[in-house]
Formats: sequence, structure tokens, C-alpha cells
Amino acid sequence: MRAISLSIVGIVLACAGVARGVVVYDANATVAADGAFSTTNASVAQAVTLNVADAPVTIQAFPLFGIRWNSVATTNQFVRISIYTGADESGTATDALASATLAGSITYGLTPQAVGSYNYNLPGVNITVPGNHFFLVAQFLNTAQTGLSTNLGIRLSTGAPSIGLNDGFVYFDNNDSVFTGAERGRVNGAVSTTPVATNIRMTIDVPAPASAALLGLGGLVAARRRRN
Repeated sequence: MRAISLSIVGIVLACAGVARGVVVYDANATVAADGAFSTTNASVAQAVTLNVADAPVTIQAFPLFGIRWNSVATTNQFVRISIYTGADESGTATDALASATLAGSITYGLTPQAVGSYNYNLPGVNITVPGNHFFLVAQFLNTAQTGLSTNLGIRLSTGAPSIGLNDGFVYFDNNDSVFTGAERGRVNGAVSTTPVATNIRMTIDVPAPASAALLGLGGLVAARRRRN
């Protein structure tokens, strides 16, 4: 498994007067039925362009992040979200992250759930990227965080994002944590060489103008979720 340095692990303190974030990416409008796409890959990625000016921006939270529990776990599992810039997003890439720069990552603990689909609220990200375009990697990890989880998979949506842009591809890794151009748009085991209008089901927000910065403190974030 690719080693990814954990640069941000925190909790968010509720603070009176802190404005809610502004959603700058929304790929939640049309939900793909679970099972229509691969839900067992424990390592996925997607290029993302936020609906903001191409300038430094801080990602505050993922108010919605879709995760499928494929089997019941008896202990916590984890999702690690890492954001890279300068990835090779071409169809001929042998390793999209070979020359990429890690902007930051954050890990969330997920308490065991019944088999089914859930939308999680993942707060306290606070990763700053130099522009509005980046490459997002989501890895589902086992209890010890030493390998990929067999319990979790990603939820997907179809169609174009209602806010922001992407290139229409999700990278479905073969679980070696190396993303290649040949793994773009893998649907039911087949590789698509053209965009398939597939998205990691998620929304992303940034701080509202003039809002106070969120405070990150050491410790695991407890992800809030709702069944949907």
C-alpha cells in the first residue's frame, strides 16, 4: 500500500458565531444504485475542480461523503482522504501520483454499521491547496490502519456535478494504491477510455468569507453519518 503521510488529524470545536462553509463542489444530485458500479474497491480517486477562483483555497469539510458498508465489522474502520496537486491525469499514466505533491490528508474513524449505504459528514479538514484543481484519493483502512479495509466501499453518483467540475472519471484502484490511467472509469470490471460521468458522491465546502478559522487539535475525528 502506498505510504501516505498523515499531515492533518483533528477534531473540530463548535464555536459560536463561526459561519457555515460555502459548498464549492457538489456531486450528490443523482445517486448511482449501489452495485451498479464497483463498491468493493478500497482505494479510489478523482480529479476535482472547485467552483472558486483559481487561487489558494482551504477545504473546510466534506458535508456529505458517501460510503458503503459491504460487510459488518466488529471494530472501527477508517477512511483517509488525501489531496494532491500536479497529478498525471492522462490515460497513459502509469502512476498518477509519481510526481504529484501532497497538499494534506486527514483520517476519520468509522464506527461499525449494518450493511448498507451511508452519507457521512466529515468536518475539520482544513487542507489548503494552491488552486481550485486537485486530485483526491480516498482509502478505506482496517482497524490497525496497516492495510486496506475489506468492509467498506465508495458510493457514487452519476451525471455532472451540480457545483464544480470533474473530468468524468473515477479511478478504481486494483488495491495496490497506485493509480494508473488504465484504472479510470472502471465500471463493473470494465475500463472506460472515455468519460463515464461518474463521481465520488461528495460535497466540499470552504470557509464563508470573513468567517473565523476552524481549530484543529490532535485526535481522531468522529464522523457523523446518516443512513440514505
